[in-house]
Amino acid sequence: MMQLHRPIGSTTTALPNSTDRDLSPSPVAESSNSQTTVQPKINPVITTKLSSNNSPELDRVVNRAIEYCKSKNLPTESLSISLLDSKSGKYSGYQNTIPRYPASVVKIFWLFYAYDRQSDKINDFEQSIYQMIGKSDNLGASQVLDAITNTKSTDLDLSADNFQTEREKRQLINSFYQSKGYSSNINASQKTFPIPQQNIMEPKGFDRQLRGKDLQKPLRK
Repeated sequence: MMQLHRPIGSTTTALPNSTDRDLSPSPVAESSNSQTTVQPKINPVITTKLSSNNSPELDRVVNRAIEYCKSKNLPTESLSISLLDSKSGKYSGYQNTIPRYPASVVKIFWLFYAYDRQSDKINDFEQSIYQMIGKSDNLGASQVLDAITNTKSTDLDLSADNFQTEREKRQLINSFYQSKGYSSNINASQKTFPIPQQNIMEPKGFDRQLRGKDLQKPLRK
């Protein structure tokens, strides 16, 4: 599971704010022979430290979300909410210190890592980044994770030595975020499934080895 809680007062590396970029499809430039689509640029931003004070205004927003879930008879035991004002640093949350692995949230972590550590290679997989963020596509996400960690999914299990080597490459992402103040048990190194375009409905080979015996709950280490 991925620990999303931030220690209050620690240096905050902010992830891209949806209001800072346009992820809608760009206009298509047509010619008599082909069509060319220019994909939007995605620019991560850095913000200030988290405030040590909660925000009553944000608290009300969170409480409304909780009450809405209850009104629809939805369980709240597995619900976690983190709400941050990126300008003031004030925050609110509900059960947001519980380690979880909420699917597509991890894609934002891969996006920031790519721009921070491999900005000179972004053009090589920018289309995959657009698919991952603009459409929350798991195939695009898989390609991005492969590119930024220099790893690749396999059909068959790896030998013990090869598995250790590839595992260490993937876990460089975890180490990166730990250096930014995230919990030591953060897990941002495992792919999201299914990937229907490749008829891969669950982890196999190397990706299955990373998860251990439980395919539903990714291992923290």
